Amino acid sequence: MEMIRKDLSGETTKRSARILIVEDDLTMEPLWSYVISTVVTGASVHWLSTEEAAEKLISNKLRLNEEFDLVIADVFLSGTRTGIDLWRRFGEGPTLFLLMSVVSPQKFTRLVGEGELSPFYIQKPLSPKICIEMVSALLAFRSLIP
Repeated sequence: MEMIRKDLSGETTKRSARILIVEDDLTMEPLWSYVISTVVTGASVHWLSTEEAAEKLISNKLRLNEEFDLVIADVFLSGTRTGIDLWRRFGEGPTLFLLMSVVSPQKFTRLVGEGELSPFYIQKPLSPKICIEMVSALLAFRSLIP
């Protein structure tokens, strides 16, 4: 899947999807590699293990006008901050977030805050089929956002 965009002048551009995975459990890498390679060819994928490193990378990319199309982050990460903190910092921009954790959807809602807009969420253990469906749907939706 290529990301097709219209810029402010109305010009259409194509580029490969940009995906950031923030997960401190490296045993998840084969699953996410499989999911992303199934959904999109030639994606630019970055893998980080802390919210702090992800925040720095996203900030640098935004300065270069190179936002990520999708950030997939575990809720609980190495370091002092969480995937929810990352979403709170960057979730209002064009980048879509998919958060994951072992906590129930109800507990996740409490962690995010009841009544707040919530990021997309999937519960671990992860199903490759559900991950493929979610990533595919989110990237298709993201391609519609200017």
